[in-house]
Amino acid sequence: MSALLMAAAANAQVMVQKGDFSVGAQFAHLKLDSDNSEIMLLVNPVSAQGKISQFSPFFEYTYKDDCSFGARVQYFSGAAVLDNITIDLLSEGLSFDLSNLNTHMKRIGASVFHRNYFALDPRSRVGIIADESLSFSEGRIEYDNSKPGMNYSTSGKLNFAFSPGLVFYVMNRVSAMLTISMANVSYNTVKCYTDGSESGGRSKFAARFGIDLTGINFGVAFHFKR
Repeated sequence: MSALLMAAAANAQVMVQKGDFSVGAQFAHLKLDSDNSEIMLLVNPVSAQGKISQFSPFFEYTYKDDCSFGARVQYFSGAAVLDNITIDLLSEGLSFDLSNLNTHMKRIGASVFHRNYFALDPRSRVGIIADESLSFSEGRIEYDNSKPGMNYSTSGKLNFAFSPGLVFYVMNRVSAMLTISMANVSYNTVKCYTDGSESGGRSKFAARFGIDLTGINFGVAFHFKR
């Protein structure tokens, strides 16, 4: 990545000009694991299969050449099947075992981001982007099982992320992009409810550094000149 940034600096071409703005959307398809899902936040040993899909429309304004800020609205939906797990509600000292637990999740959030562009070719058609974002989201998870236990849970997540990637202008005013989460720090909370009453919960601070293959986002943007 450092070599690409040096090459971009050498070209010194402008990809987006001051005063330009764009609208677009990003898409993600994530595989669930114990590190990246609040569904797993309450779980000790777990075997799981599942997925989360994300759709994030955004608006972006270029405040100076190749530097912009913007905002996104994020919608997540997903499902998972959890096998042979122990639910541990630390705040209540309660734990119980479940098997073949089906979960369904919906979450909505918003984020603000800052983005830098670095051109890689003389025509500024291909480049590197670097995103820093701060987001907050809330959601609800439904649990389907035949044993007494949680009916549903609510979750909250505050997250800071750094996501570099590539951008390519497929047309003069249309670009496609790919970003990968390289680092994120988050604070997660989960509250569980049984028959409408809170029955426990947990909070967790998490940090991840390095390539996160579950944090791959594809996107498209439409650019408007000043």
